[in-house]
Amino acid sequence: RKIKMSISQFGIIISENEPLLNGAQKLVDTCSNHCVQAEIIKIEHINHKSLGLLPLCLYPLSNSDYLSSLAPLLMRRGYYIINGNYHQQRFDKISMQACLQSAGIRVPEFYPMNLVSKIKALMNTGMQFLAKPNCHLRKQEILSRDDTLARFQDSITVKGEYYAERFIDAENEHKLYVVGEKIFFDYNKLDTRMNEIIQITDGIRTVSKLEIFSFDLIQETATHHLFVIDVNPASAFYLATDARIQFVQYVKSKLASL
Repeated sequence: RKIKMSISQFGIIISENEPLLNGAQKLVDTCSNHCVQAEIIKIEHINHKSLGLLPLCLYPLSNSDYLSSLAPLLMRRGYYIINGNYHQQRFDKISMQACLQSAGIRVPEFYPMNLVSKIKALMNTGMQFLAKPNCHLRKQEILSRDDTLARFQDSITVKGEYYAERFIDAENEHKLYVVGEKIFFDYNKLDTRMNEIIQITDGIRTVSKLEIFSFDLIQETATHHLFVIDVNPASAFYLATDARIQFVQYVKSKLASL
C-alpha cells in the first residue's frame, strides 16, 4: 500500500485498544471549526515508512506503553509532541502519585500490592482501600476485608498491575482540565479554593512536565482537604467545550511557531 504524506497540520494519536475515538473526533471537529486541519492517527499504524509523513504537531490521546518509546523518536525527527516531555519520563500511575506526594501535593496513602501484611494490618484498623490499576485502561475495586484482598491478589496476573490506595470518604469529586496556563472547572463548586487549586495545578505541571492534562480532585468529608486521585495526560475534554476550544487555540500557537 502506498503511503501518502499527510496534508493535515495536526494529528491526534489514538490506539485501537482504547475507547477514545469519540473524544478524538470531537477534537478534530473543533479544530475544523477553528480553521485547523486535523486528522486521527492510530498508533498501531505508525511505522518506519510513515514516520516522515505525519503532521508536524501531534497530540497523543492515548495511554499506550508504546508512547514512551515512540514520543522521543518522533521528537528527534523534528515533530512537536504535545506532552512529549512527559511521555519521555515513563510515568505509570503509582509513580506519578509518588512524585506528587514528594512535591507536597496531597494524595491518598498508597502501597504496592505486594505489601500484603501492611495492607492487611491497616484494614484491620478499619481502613478501606481501592485496588487501583497502574494504567488508565482498567477498573478499580474496593478492598474492605482480608477475603477481598486475597481474592484480588489471586486475580492479578502481572506484577505491578495494581496498587492499593486508601479509600477516602469524599463529599464531591471534581474534574479539572488544564490547557497551558489556563484551568477549567466548575467554579460554582470550587471558587473559594482557587489559590489552592492553582498551587496544585502548578505542582502537577512542574513534576510531570505536562502541557495539557486533566486531573481529579476529591474533598474529604471529615477534613475538607483536597486530594489528587488521578492525573490524565490524554484528555479529550469530552464534556468541557471551553477547554476544548482553548486546546485548539493552544495547537494554533504551536503550529505558528513550527
